[in-house]
Amino acid sequence: MTAAELPDFVDRLAGRYLEQRTDGEAFADWVVRADEADLR
Repeated sequence: MTAAELPDFVDRLAGRYLEQRTDGEAFADWVVRADEADLR
């Protein structure tokens, strides 16, 4: 990944977190249970 691609990656990752998290779930907890594909 290049520095130019980083903003899009962060947007995708944050969006998936907001869509998939449970009520009150911390980002770190979501990352532990997320599918690998969701973290790309």
